[in-house]
Amino acid sequence: MNLRKQNRTVAAILYAVLSVVIVVVLCLSVFQLMQGEKKGTTPKVPSATQKTESTQATVPSNEQTQAPAQTSETMATPATDATTATDPAQTQPPSAPTSSTVQTFVMPITGGTISKAFSDDVAVFSQTMNDYRIHTGVDIYAPVGTPVVCCADGVIENVWLDPFDGMCIMIDHGNDIRSLYCNLSEELPKTISVGAAIMQGETIGGVGETMAIEQSDTSHLHFEISENDVPVDPVTYLIPSEDDEGYEDE
Repeated sequence: MNLRKQNRTVAAILYAVLSVVIVVVLCLSVFQLMQGEKKGTTPKVPSATQKTESTQATVPSNEQTQAPAQTSETMATPATDATTATDPAQTQPPSAPTSSTVQTFVMPITGGTISKAFSDDVAVFSQTMNDYRIHTGVDIYAPVGTPVVCCADGVIENVWLDPFDGMCIMIDHGNDIRSLYCNLSEELPKTISVGAAIMQGETIGGVGETMAIEQSDTSHLHFEISENDVPVDPVTYLIPSEDDEGYEDE
């Protein structure tokens, strides 16, 4: 009996030692495996030279060539815009007021007096021509040299020296409404040119003596307003100022 017990005890000890050895071996194996994985997964930090070479290798040569071209085009854009903005030949002419704009019209001569009325249906006597004819505008009396102003905002449509009506300026006010100023002096402000925008009250010239068909009349501005190229009575448009002396038919 004692021998059996001793054998069992020895066997148990051997099993225990063997188990411990196996566990130790397994632990060492696992530890070595983990160390090996750590060493294998640790990334290598490339040197500065390798980074540079790698970056240069991944950038295609055609992209490097295109990049400066795009930059130069971007920088050139403001210069092109500036040239366009300052070049009158490339600038679009200003447009006349649209239908949504509320237009007001003032007397083109401050304190002026209407010396001859509008008459498009009844012929009136012309002292210069010594005959009867219609009068498609109004004559506003004023001494020679009196400043003439624009009656409303608009765009200068035409400037010309007519053999009968003298120095003339036509202004487009939009909505097919135009104003015409005749018998102006030949010397006009430098700002007066075809296509130029003009504001209400801006001086466009002075009363002259250039209108051949009304030379015998007192010095005056011949002033017309038309709708769709049809003359209308300017008085229906004009807003009299405090300095206007009113209406006086000759």
